[in-house]
Amino acid sequence: MKKYEILETGRIRALVDIETLGVKVGDIGGFVETEYNLSHEGNCWISDNARVVGHSRVMRDALVHENAEILGESCITDYALIGGDVVIYGATIDGHAEIC
Repeated sequence: MKKYEILETGRIRALVDIETLGVKVGDIGGFVETEYNLSHEGNCWISDNARVVGHSRVMRDALVHENAEILGESCITDYALIGGDVVIYGATIDGHAEIC
């Protein structure tokens, strides 16, 4: 089951509630290039003006928010929290990492 759709602007819109993150059906999230960038499984999400592009991927229960940019072949997974004005290129961030 899909948990989001990609709008013409590249932003995502929630198709299901993600209770652990306070995301409700219809909420507008951050930006992706393709469905590869954000897994439909788990509670992961991209919000605010965050951008995940290229061969980067957000999975499991990770959250990318604020103005963070995830580029290259990065993988943000597990319970990682990426925010602020951070730019991540080609990194794997997992566990309970918090980068702001």
